[in-house]
Amino acid sequence: MDVDGMDGTMEIKGAATIGARPLPWWKRTETGVALLALLVLAVYWPVADGGLIWDDSVMLTAHPIVQSPDGWWKVWVSPPTNKTPDYFPLTSLLFWVQYHVWGTKTGCYHAVNVVLHFVNCLLLWRLLARLRIPVSWLVAALFAVHPVNVPSVAWVAELKNTLSLPFYLGAILAYLRFEDEGGRRRYAGALALFTLGCLAKSSMVVLPPALLLLAWWRRGRITKQDVLRSLPFFALALASGIVTMCYQYRPDGGLPVSWGWQLANGLAVMGRAVWFYLGHDLWPVNSCAVYPLWGLDLESAATYLPTLALAALFALLLWKRNTAWGRPLLFGLGYFVITMLPLLGFLPTMYMQFSFVADHWQYLSLPGVIALPVAAGVAAARWTAALPARGGKRRKAAALPSRPLFPGMAVLAAVALAVLASLSCRYAWVYSDAMRLWRDTMERNPEAYVAYNNYANDALARSQCSLGEAASFFREAVRRNPGYSEGWKNLAQAYSFMGRTDQAIDACRHVRLAGPRGVRVRTNLATDVLVLYGALVKEKGDVATARDCLRQALQLDPGCAAAQFNLALLEMQAGNPAAAAAGYRILLEQTPGNRKACNNLAWILAATPAAALRNPREAERLARRALAMADDDNSRYSLLDTLATAQAAAGRFPEAVKSAQRAVGLARRVKVPPAGIAELEERLELYRKGLPFRDRPPAGESPGAGPDAATKPSVSSETASGMGK
Repeated sequence: MDVDGMDGTMEIKGAATIGARPLPWWKRTETGVALLALLVLAVYWPVADGGLIWDDSVMLTAHPIVQSPDGWWKVWVSPPTNKTPDYFPLTSLLFWVQYHVWGTKTGCYHAVNVVLHFVNCLLLWRLLARLRIPVSWLVAALFAVHPVNVPSVAWVAELKNTLSLPFYLGAILAYLRFEDEGGRRRYAGALALFTLGCLAKSSMVVLPPALLLLAWWRRGRITKQDVLRSLPFFALALASGIVTMCYQYRPDGGLPVSWGWQLANGLAVMGRAVWFYLGHDLWPVNSCAVYPLWGLDLESAATYLPTLALAALFALLLWKRNTAWGRPLLFGLGYFVITMLPLLGFLPTMYMQFSFVADHWQYLSLPGVIALPVAAGVAAARWTAALPARGGKRRKAAALPSRPLFPGMAVLAAVALAVLASLSCRYAWVYSDAMRLWRDTMERNPEAYVAYNNYANDALARSQCSLGEAASFFREAVRRNPGYSEGWKNLAQAYSFMGRTDQAIDACRHVRLAGPRGVRVRTNLATDVLVLYGALVKEKGDVATARDCLRQALQLDPGCAAAQFNLALLEMQAGNPAAAAAGYRILLEQTPGNRKACNNLAWILAATPAAALRNPREAERLARRALAMADDDNSRYSLLDTLATAQAAAGRFPEAVKSAQRAVGLARRVKVPPAGIAELEERLELYRKGLPFRDRPPAGESPGAGPDAATKPSVSSETASGMGK
């Protein structure tokens, strides 16, 4: 029967029907909803046509399960791999649905995040009103426009934040209704919503202690009944935490846990991070995608002073917990620290190699900080209103303002909303474009080496810089962090494309493939570097080392297509066509759409001198399959040459002549070098004479057509997936 007025008080539905005066328009719930919607739209309009940033592609265009037609169930059962680094199946399911509805229309993904953020603001308003928090609409409005929330809303990959919070807030509301009104269904509903929240993002595990804190806030104490009611929530949280650790701390994940060091690291980071967050939340200027990484001297006692100061503050608030100011401060600060605890340094995350703090980690915790100054303002206004009048007599209670939001405070609130909305709108504009985001990060934090790396990658992808310019950014990244393996790998790749093989090999040797205790840093990075290094040393003539590198890469990741392809090509060029054919068959089983593997296997089956391996019929079938996948004349002429070779091997020379003539014509059109055209014409003359073509062992790489050349990994951006977001 009750709804919330904009001032946070509890109004009665249908009051007009029992003779009560109707509410003025500015106090009606629908007015508050409309204003919240306008605030959210005003702040986030810059991302309406925004693109993908950072690891958005990892969640969408490069995510094998999201792209899979049957990914709707694979998201629930897929084991942890380097391509599925976290277990949040509900979030992945929503990504799958969106991808198969509107593909890569990025504006639609941003719209979903913005709508979910608006829903979260409404639920927060409802929850705070139920907890009798003063001016709950204002707290929700400040949450709607606060700059700290911009990364969670404007960053597509942070769907896990905006999707999990409705379940979190809904679980709390259901639990409060159960406490107030009883009913097993409400309790079961709270458990179900909490479970869905954990499936959207594992950091929802902080709900059980938050429920105990709410019990203290409402009744002044935590009873045995409160603890018993929370036990199923703790059990679900434990299960979710175990699953998350299995994904995050797998052997190839690069997150080895050393509990002794992590305890010291957490104690060092915790206090400093909390003070940083509180300061930035109350004065949110100079927001940055990657904040400076603090240097921590774990041997120095001064490193732990911020944590000691935080502990002293909590001790004071516990002592004054029954006072008018101590109780709300303990509740707000306690909620903030409890909900931030998993991300305060006690558990390692990949993101912490860049910074120990991040705005998008606060999406769940921010309401506790916002409510503190708002409640303090209301308390101060009420205290001021209760001061003795000029005549020396104390005002009567009836003379005190009856509304929580006083005229002076309303003006202050309007100014705060306008300022925060302006800051957030500008920040959302930064997040709407990847290159703009990294330029802004480099300006605000010149030591953010990941920004130099990712800016160069995005510029290359858009053809807005040359390889030389990109290499300069990669060099700057590794200069600022000599241990930055991703930057060294990209620098090696850039040198490789520029033909500077020796410098590329040297850059590869700087990559650290192993972390503490021999744990691989990350499988995808290790395999990329091994494939690249193998290709580079092969160019220098070191075939044995190249073969060893590729085999190591396949041991790490049997599904690494580049390693499998290059190893098969190496065997082919070394005169081992049977081994090469076996490798290509494995690759085609894993990736049936690999055109190069189709072409090269067809070439072996058609042109090999080994009669036992030759299979002209299969070779022609594979060649036609590869030709159907060709999208330009540069690849089509080579595939026609393979098709002609297969047709000649089958004894159908008139068809082989026609295919070879088409290959020569296309080769001339795309201006293939004379040596390549000469090879095509030599094969054409053979077919005219009724003779098939046979490779001469060892099978060298044809400069004109024939086998496709080796595959090298492309430059890549450092991602934040699996980084405790």
